[in-house]
Amino acid sequence: MRDWSKVTLETDPCVGFTGQAVVDFMDTVTMEAKRLSKAELKRLQKYSVDVNLNPRTAHTYLYISEDRKEVRHANKRQEVPENPKRFDRVANVMSKEAFSYGRHLWEVEVGDKTDWDLGVAKQSVNRKGKFTICPANGFWMLSLKNGTQFTANTFPPTFFSLSHKPKRVSIYLDYEEGRVSFYCLDTGTHIYTFKDAFTDKLHPIFSPGRPHGEKNTAPLIISSSCCSI
Repeated sequence: MRDWSKVTLETDPCVGFTGQAVVDFMDTVTMEAKRLSKAELKRLQKYSVDVNLNPRTAHTYLYISEDRKEVRHANKRQEVPENPKRFDRVANVMSKEAFSYGRHLWEVEVGDKTDWDLGVAKQSVNRKGKFTICPANGFWMLSLKNGTQFTANTFPPTFFSLSHKPKRVSIYLDYEEGRVSFYCLDTGTHIYTFKDAFTDKLHPIFSPGRPHGEKNTAPLIISSSCCSI
């Protein structure tokens, strides 16, 4: 037997080499994931659908453009008739279209807005009073708050950040597979996917967020046709 307690080995160069190798590997994996995501989004564009806002569902503080493609927060109540389909506490608006089968893709220009909410909701969701935006209540939505904080409205919420803040977002619904996926159209990268089982008709749903002074006054704009990436 020999006492090795006084024998030392310089490990820093080895650690440095290993660390750099791991960084290089992670960079390669990230680049490959982005490439695959972009290719997937290109394939999904064949499922593009035309989506139009339904003013009858819009909260009274939301202004809907005449072509039914833009929504912005007006900061003042609109003179509109009351009806059971209209949201009265949460500043949402649904699309006219509802989907109960198949695959569908639509795109929304969010630009430099600091707050917005996008996704799908059951046709039968509660539209009156206060409620939590989450899948259990029939909402599958992605949100941006304060310009940097992205949230998947699970319960409890899933918070995350993105290296690139999207200016255009694609939403993909696969009804039979129970998937609602969000992509950054600028880079073609995947953002988040909800997995669930759908039994009700689903409407695309939008909220442009409240203006903060001069910030977040721009509308959400639904693309009339899917753009190339």
